Amino acid sequence: MNKLNNWLAAGLTLFLLLFTPSPQLLAAEISLQPKLAKTTERLIVKLRDPAAAGQVHGLSSDRLHGLSVKAGVTLSYQRAMAGNLQLLKLPRRMNLAEAQTVTRRLQADPGVVYAEPDQIKFPRLVPNDTGYSNQWHYKAPTDETGGTNLPGAWDITTGSPGLTVAVIDSGILPHADLAGRTTSGYDFVSEDAPGVFLSANDGNGRDPDPTDPGDWISSEESLGTAAGGFFSGCSVSDSDWHGTHVAGTIAAATNNGAGVAGVNWGSKVLPVRVLGKCGGYDSDILDAMRWAAGLSVPGVPSNPNPARVLNMSLGGGSSGCSAAYQDAINQVNAAGAVVVAAAGNGNTVSNSSPDSCNGVINVAATNRFGGKASYSNFGDKVALSAPGGEAFSNFDPNGILSTYNTGTTTPAADTYAYLQGTSFAAPHVAGIASLMLSANPNLNPAQVRSILQSTARIFPPGSTCNTNLCGAGIVNAAAAVAQARDLASPGPQTGWWWNPAQSGRGFTIEVSGNNMFMAGYLYADDGRATWLVSTGPMTSSNLYSGKLLSFGGGQTLSGTFKSNTLTNGDVGNITLQFIDATHGTLTWPGGAIPIERFIFSSGTPTFQPETGWWWNEAESGRGFAIEIQGNTLFMAGYMYDDSGNPVWYVTEGAMATPTLYQNAWLQFANGQTLTGPFKQNQLINGNAGGITLQFNSSTTATLTLPGGRRIPLTRFRF
Repeated sequence: MNKLNNWLAAGLTLFLLLFTPSPQLLAAEISLQPKLAKTTERLIVKLRDPAAAGQVHGLSSDRLHGLSVKAGVTLSYQRAMAGNLQLLKLPRRMNLAEAQTVTRRLQADPGVVYAEPDQIKFPRLVPNDTGYSNQWHYKAPTDETGGTNLPGAWDITTGSPGLTVAVIDSGILPHADLAGRTTSGYDFVSEDAPGVFLSANDGNGRDPDPTDPGDWISSEESLGTAAGGFFSGCSVSDSDWHGTHVAGTIAAATNNGAGVAGVNWGSKVLPVRVLGKCGGYDSDILDAMRWAAGLSVPGVPSNPNPARVLNMSLGGGSSGCSAAYQDAINQVNAAGAVVVAAAGNGNTVSNSSPDSCNGVINVAATNRFGGKASYSNFGDKVALSAPGGEAFSNFDPNGILSTYNTGTTTPAADTYAYLQGTSFAAPHVAGIASLMLSANPNLNPAQVRSILQSTARIFPPGSTCNTNLCGAGIVNAAAAVAQARDLASPGPQTGWWWNPAQSGRGFTIEVSGNNMFMAGYLYADDGRATWLVSTGPMTSSNLYSGKLLSFGGGQTLSGTFKSNTLTNGDVGNITLQFIDATHGTLTWPGGAIPIERFIFSSGTPTFQPETGWWWNEAESGRGFAIEIQGNTLFMAGYMYDDSGNPVWYVTEGAMATPTLYQNAWLQFANGQTLTGPFKQNQLINGNAGGITLQFNSSTTATLTLPGGRRIPLTRFRF
């Protein structure tokens, strides 16, 4: 049996310089393109009916026979995977074109969600080699053009001890600079056949020991004259200790007076081994991803330390994101874990699994000067860039410095080495993501990606990178961690606010991103209900300062659309200082008043639409503030009367069903003005028109106005 080797990098160069006295080694450029690159003998299949699994050998014999008939070849069962996937074996090794023909036949079966070849992924590696003063890739851009600006991030946090970062890679070696920096991981490299462990190279299959035994390929193995020809076609190479180097970048012991620094000083690495000799199978990687995030995998003990960040410095192929990878990443993201992947080292468009999948932070590599590293993949799938290094000679420390081993086959002595590749750009971003989550554990994967991109540094003048090639910019650790921290600071809850001592006047407040949108519902000097708004960026996470605005001449409650106009762009200044998420102080032309969240009901809604501002995009100038607490809806509509004056109506009552509200608009008058003393308002119309609000989802609804006119509403995103 042959094991394919699909190294993505077309030509990788190794430069190794040991800290302990040793000869400098400059390896000749080696081609890592295999002779048998695009073959497989296994398929990954997802069945539409999970009950079809879990029977004899995990799949009923009748179902397996039916799949074989549909495939046109005899399929045998190998094992169940996580995510209701089944690993099936082909009768022989096929090239990918043949295997894809089989999967297309299987996908014609209505009981199959998808089927795809079980391909092999490989480390994304361009190695090189030397202490902390040489880790230019961590420095502020004022000191090193291509640095990640980590010192500013370390001023905020050096990492939470309760957070874990998974390194899904070749395993890890014991190293003095990684002592105490790891938690119990797992080896997912499965047996090649019953009792055959050539790929694993450790004498067994899956087990709780993720130690890297070495992944060297001898010339005899490559030629097929050793190991029974199993590694025929795999490129000759020394052991690369890939996972050990990646782990050191993320979490080497830091501030200990020895060795190198890691990005995160406090959080631990979860080593997850998926790459053996000549790479690793998708089926092992997919299971490892789910396990690392805390999801269950058949036959594997539960992970007691689920990771919040998964680093995947591996990949291969050029056919985009596979369904199986997208499926796994969706589940991992839903579990709250961030996935960071290397873009690849082929100097071509990034378009493989996992880097091109949705929900992945795809990282390209830059050099010491902020330009695109010559080997780095690029394109619209890249989220941002980070230092991957680019060594011009064996004496040039322009690579990425981290933990390593002197062994060329089996492990030998601890050392440190300069390596280069997108494999070593990705762990910078994974480590910085873990610092962000240490500062704000409530961030979700999409928020982490958004912050990383929005805070990225623009590429320096003369850089060969731009936003079309290398993503949003070079990762900026200090800015990203600061923004994550600021989002964790006390900010206001979205919804209705009031001063309980001044009922009849209220406020709707929402902060989206860094922007505030606020409306005050009060009364004009002539007693009619009126409203004022203010919107703009937050001064800080808990402080807003802006201008009050007044509008007029817009759409009435039941009339046809009419565009509004700004009547006063400076009614007065407003400051909102939030003490915590539910209390604050409002200072405006009427003075300073305490405000707090308006609690009008208790309990958990059966259905919960998003609280905040809603509108009909085709009828701008009129909007609605909607909130449900318990079974009670409280809603205000701000609009205009027949004379063009701003006016508001409210409605409050029980939901008719979890998604349907039916009641009447109420109209008030003669209450408190902007600057006058407190005056209790009066209900002047208990039925200003009927209202029906039918929620279609948490962000869409249909509003029926007085007179029967129906308008679509969506959440207002500002």
